[in-house]
Amino acid sequence: MNGIMSEKPMVESRFKILAGRDALYGAAEGKMGKLPRIAGTERDGPCGGEECFVMMISPEDTPFSYYRFMWNVDPESRSDGRQGHITDPLDPKYGKIDSAWNGDWTVKSEFKDGLWRSLVTMPYSTISKSMPKAGTSWGFNIGRIADGAARNSFRVFLLWNPNFEDPRGIVDPSSRGLIRFR
Repeated sequence: MNGIMSEKPMVESRFKILAGRDALYGAAEGKMGKLPRIAGTERDGPCGGEECFVMMISPEDTPFSYYRFMWNVDPESRSDGRQGHITDPLDPKYGKIDSAWNGDWTVKSEFKDGLWRSLVTMPYSTISKSMPKAGTSWGFNIGRIADGAARNSFRVFLLWNPNFEDPRGIVDPSSRGLIRFR
C-alpha cells in the first residue's frame, strides 16, 4: 500500500487476497511501533477513529453500491456497512451507508514483534449471490489508517489504489480499483 496520494508511506502495510470456493480471503499486514490501546472493542464500534484496516468491495463495480469492512488489532473491534441497498428515496438512510447492516464475516488478528497481521474471511453469500465466475471483475480497495511516529501525533492514510483527487480517498468509493477473478 502507498500513501493516499501515491507517496511513499511512513509505515509499511501490505495485503493479499484469495478467492476460495465459498469465500474471499484477505490477509493484511502492517508494521506498528507498539500495540495500541483500542477504545471500542465491540461490533460496530468506533474503528475508523483508531488504527484500522478498511476494505471496500463492490460486486457490481459501481460507486453507488458497495460494502465496507473495518477492523482493529482486537478482533472484536470491527465494523461493517453497505451502501446502495436501500432503494426507497423516502428512507432517511437512502444514499448513505447503512451501518446497521451486519454481514457474516470474520477477522483474526495477531500482534507480534511490531507486526500486526489479520486474516479476513468474507463468505460470498455476504456480498454476492454466488462465487464470481472466471473473468468477473469487482470494485475493490483496501486502506489503512495508521498512527505516525508518536501516538496521537498524526495519522497516516494508506491505500492500495490511490486517489489523486480527494485526500479522503480511504473512504471514497470512487477510488476503487478492480480485482479480476480467474
